[in-house]
Amino acid sequence: MLRKMFFRFSVLILLIATVSSCSKKAGEYTHVIPSDAMVMSIDLKFLTDKAGIQGDDAEQMKQTLLGAVTRGTDASTRSQIEKVIRNPSESGIALDEPFYIFSSPTIQGNVAMTIKVSNVKNLRNTLEAFSTVSSQNGYEYVTLGQRGPLLAFNETTVLIFSNNSMSVDEMHRNAEKLMKQTAENSIREKKGFRKMTDQKGEVAFWAPFSAFPNAEILKNSMAVPAEIDLEEISVIGGFSFEKGKAVAEVDYYTENKEAKKLLDRRSDAMGSISNTYLKNLPASTLGFMSFSIHGEELYKMLQENPEFRRAIPGEATAQLESVCKAFKGDITLALTGVSLDRRFNPNPSFVMLAEVKDKESIRELHRLIEEEGANIQIRKRGEGEYVMSVDMEIFLGERDNTFYVTNELSLLANLDKGLDKSIKDASYASHAKGKSMYGVVDIASILEMPLVKLAAGMGGEEAQTYYQLGSLFEYMEFYVEKDSKTTFVLQMSNKETNALKQVVDFARGFAGL
Repeated sequence: MLRKMFFRFSVLILLIATVSSCSKKAGEYTHVIPSDAMVMSIDLKFLTDKAGIQGDDAEQMKQTLLGAVTRGTDASTRSQIEKVIRNPSESGIALDEPFYIFSSPTIQGNVAMTIKVSNVKNLRNTLEAFSTVSSQNGYEYVTLGQRGPLLAFNETTVLIFSNNSMSVDEMHRNAEKLMKQTAENSIREKKGFRKMTDQKGEVAFWAPFSAFPNAEILKNSMAVPAEIDLEEISVIGGFSFEKGKAVAEVDYYTENKEAKKLLDRRSDAMGSISNTYLKNLPASTLGFMSFSIHGEELYKMLQENPEFRRAIPGEATAQLESVCKAFKGDITLALTGVSLDRRFNPNPSFVMLAEVKDKESIRELHRLIEEEGANIQIRKRGEGEYVMSVDMEIFLGERDNTFYVTNELSLLANLDKGLDKSIKDASYASHAKGKSMYGVVDIASILEMPLVKLAAGMGGEEAQTYYQLGSLFEYMEFYVEKDSKTTFVLQMSNKETNALKQVVDFARGFAGL
């Protein structure tokens, strides 16, 4: 019963968001967020606007959801809910302010949410329509079930704790601690958090690397020097729904000079993509990733890192230097298709193509391949070209200043001129040029695969629904600029309508709303 009431309260928030006005202000309710938290802000009003929940559609949806919220309630509860719908300010929640969802080591990695209170008396009345409101230690609360969630509030702030691993008593202790936390000890003093609030989009996020699970493993994998505190490097970004696409932008943020130097040094090792190999990828390619490197600069950067020097033995260092120096320019990896073998096992086709420049380093690369041949079953099939036998035959080698690895020799046809039908004319092909890294998943090509169509046709109504949902999208891409900012784009097939409205319209049609 209590969980049903909490569901009704959540739906009520959505309802009053669709009819409330929108204006952004700074709110003191963020003082409850710990300084070591990873945070996501959500502007619910902007989302409902872009979802197209307006006019007659909004009224119809409102009436449907209102019926679900009030079904089985008494006259007093129905009256309070209808009053809130008619006048959203009666809810007591400031829906013109962002909601903040956060997780932090301070609260044992649990997830919490904070919302600004506009009128505590109205909020209390709204909550009392669903459950009993109690009070202790300077705040009021509603607890749902034996293990939460816990909804605590005071004059300025609503704080909602999930019930992942805390007992109710633990949630109360954390609620009291966070409610009493001063702004100076909270995330509001972090410059990165303040920058997050200026991010473009309906959803923004900020997270220090130290807040990620297995942070030390992450640090080692990134070859970050030991003296740099991961708490001083953060990820910051925003997510927005636009006409025909959804866009997310992600970047690093740090005030640490050594960390900035490290990030800038990585940029030195990256070049600009020239789209050298798009002509070699068939038009039906399912996805590819390209980047451009200066191999010699990459090796220098690695050598400057003491952790890397300790991890690589001396005899391997010279070999690594030769391999790195061989590569300069575009490197492209692609999944060009998936078929079924005679035993109905998926059989992927892939290729990697890389520009190699330094002739001496290329000869060293050939020597290393031949040296390893006895251990991993590599045999020579031509000058500088080899075949490796594992579960399949993988062809590798160098031809015309291109190093290749593939399991489909046909993909190497006309390596200099390219294929007759390639992705060089695809709608996204020009997006890669000039970037330091680019990747795309061609959703439309995936849906055209006979294997996918067969699965959709034989999978019943549920499979057809997923197929229809997938058909809303054309491709998903990401790219990295020289300044390290990464942009993700989910491109819709319909380029004229807001992306969120398209998804919401599909969901409403599926749910019969």
